[in-house]
Parts: sequence; C-alpha cells; structure tokens
Amino acid sequence: MPLTSDITINYSRFDPKNTPEEAKQYSEFLEKTTSSVPRWFEIGAPKFRELIEEGGFGGLKPATLPEAQEFEVPSREPGRTVPVRMYKPDNGEPTKGIMLHIHGGGFCLGSHRHLTHNRSVDGLLKFYANTAQLTALSIGYRLAPEHPYPAGLEDCIDVATHLLSNPSLHG
Repeated sequence: MPLTSDITINYSRFDPKNTPEEAKQYSEFLEKTTSSVPRWFEIGAPKFRELIEEGGFGGLKPATLPEAQEFEVPSREPGRTVPVRMYKPDNGEPTKGIMLHIHGGGFCLGSHRHLTHNRSVDGLLKFYANTAQLTALSIGYRLAPEHPYPAGLEDCIDVATHLLSNPSLHG
C-alpha cells in the first residue's frame, strides 16, 4: 500500500526566479562581505575573532542592545570569572526561568556578545526572553586554541552550577 501525506509543498517557492528582490540584495551583500574576508582557518581563530571585533566584515561591528546586561560568575579556578550577557523580558514581569545560550563556533569562534560574522547575540537573547518569558543568558566561555578543550565546557558548567546555587539571579 503506498504511503500518502496531507503535506503539500508549493515547489514554486523554491524556484530562484521567485526570490524577492530584497532577499537577493541581502544575499549579494552577505556574499560580498564574507568573501572579502580571510577564512578563519587561514589566519587562525584569534586573529579572526579580532577581525570581527574590529568590524572587519564590511566595516560592520556587531550591534549590542543597551537593555542587555553583563556580569561575571565565579569559575572553579580561584581568582578567575566567566563573563555572562543577560537579557530579561521587556515587559518587566517575573521570569519563568533561565535559558543558557552556549554560542556556536566549535569552542574557538564567536563570543557571548556576538555570533560569527557580525551578528550580535543580543537580538537572539531578546527573542528568547520575550517569547518564552525567560531570562536569557549567553556564556562567555574561554576559546581555543588559547584555552584548549575542555576549558570552554568547564566554564559553561561553572555558570550553570552557579545559577543553580543562586536562583535569584533570574528573578
């Protein structure tokens, strides 16, 4: 017996000639911007991160939101802290809990302030906070190769452990 589905796919939406002009322009901008920058594995992760911080992708620096706050959490190593970026819901109501954002980048790229290629993490944190009524936190874990694995993972665990011991942080 053949399988049938009630899902209908409008294939015309995937036809490149039906792409909105605004999407085409943005794609061209992204391609131009990212193709003019060296690849991270050619210049090394530390230099690539520096390039992002300086606005090396088409002169664009990651934009942060003034409503986001930064604080530090104690590490398992005495005298060292882990930076954290926090966004609480805009409506001022109590939050239902905490969402930890562990940014991508293979534990060598990105940061708790921005994602790779000039995108601020604040917009993502704001979306999570306001959509789910949560306090959204982004962890500034240590990055390789300066801090080899499992340093970054340990920082994430340290933040989670601290938050469990201090639940008032998300209130």
